[in-house]
Amino acid sequence: MTKGSTEFLDTFKTFIKIDAQFWGVSLAKGSGFVGWLESRCIMLLVDLNRRLPTIYPRIWPARFVNEDVSEDETDYQGYYLIGLDKWEGSNEQPMTRDDMKTALASLRAALQKFEGQIRGDEKYFDPNTSWMSASLVNRSELGALRLDNREWGEYTVGDDDFDEEDEEEDEMLDSEDDDHSNSDTPTGKSKSKKKTTIASHPARPSYSGKFRSSADVINRIRWDPSMDSGDYIVGYEDRFLGTKERALDTWKSEQTDEEFIPQHRILYFKRKSDGVIVWDRKERRDTIFGSGVSSNNPR
Repeated sequence: MTKGSTEFLDTFKTFIKIDAQFWGVSLAKGSGFVGWLESRCIMLLVDLNRRLPTIYPRIWPARFVNEDVSEDETDYQGYYLIGLDKWEGSNEQPMTRDDMKTALASLRAALQKFEGQIRGDEKYFDPNTSWMSASLVNRSELGALRLDNREWGEYTVGDDDFDEEDEEEDEMLDSEDDDHSNSDTPTGKSKSKKKTTIASHPARPSYSGKFRSSADVINRIRWDPSMDSGDYIVGYEDRFLGTKERALDTWKSEQTDEEFIPQHRILYFKRKSDGVIVWDRKERRDTIFGSGVSSNNPR
């Protein structure tokens, strides 16, 4: 446990506990499931703020696990925790019993909605190999916890071929190939090219753990209280101007935003304060989560 995570657990008396379980084998599916679940937690925070504006929810940007769980355990179970408290400086009167019942009903409704959103996504949630639930608990109910540093699942042949961002990039490239192809070009050209690329895929580098995506890095920097998002820059590929940089705080993640840039164009993340590149797509290097092939050798 880090000092920050210990203080987090000691600060709040009430938590939302998001229980995640995975009993499959594939590292791509296990890591994909928990990574996507982490990224979706922002929806729950937004919904809580809308339903209960006087409540202060704070999520810890890492997964917890029971202290007695072995590092070699292959039936994976962990918890994401959101601490709940009243906003500081709130001038509202203490809640009556009826107010408390209303607040609890709103909380439970938000949790049920979140569960439905997660379990209803067929791309990432497979009830045959995974499960999740969200509940309201007291600190005493959590027991002894530690941070979970395991990669969920084991590497199997083909895992790299199903990397979420690689798929997105392949689809983008296939679409561009189709748009620029001649009318007499066989429609299966781009698909054949993709299959050839997969067939000649080089051996997986000798590192443990799936390389974390740019979306994971953005969420971690934005929500980890020990990191200053204002100190980070996003390096990305502009279709016409080449490599460009933008402050992470101004990065738009919603596709409906006019300034939206697909995340597969992100090349690296860099700290302003010392110029160190903390995540590099090309070199598969990540010092934010410690994934990748050379995470111990930052620039």
